[in-house]
Amino acid sequence: MYCKDCKHWSKNQDEGRGDDNRWNDSPKQLGLGRCLQAAQLWDSYDWVAHEQETTLAFIDEVIEKDIRAFVKDGSDYVADLYTLPNFGCVSFKLKEEFNQ
Repeated sequence: MYCKDCKHWSKNQDEGRGDDNRWNDSPKQLGLGRCLQAAQLWDSYDWVAHEQETTLAFIDEVIEKDIRAFVKDGSDYVADLYTLPNFGCVSFKLKEEFNQ
């Protein structure tokens, strides 16, 4: 149950980024991959109004995707969770290529 075998782990610098590619070569050169299951914290919640107060709550996508890890940096610009191939976690899902 290591990251290298997980469908959420990517060494592809563009995966999950759309047109926004802030990846630099250092993680790739170190053999690190990026966890696609770790969400940027500031994109993961919203304000919810209740009768007399407003509170924070996770957005539906976070709950639907069962996201359990979040990343944040000081500028709220970009943050990623990088791991070595032999790291493991509770969000592990076997890659499709190993399911066959």
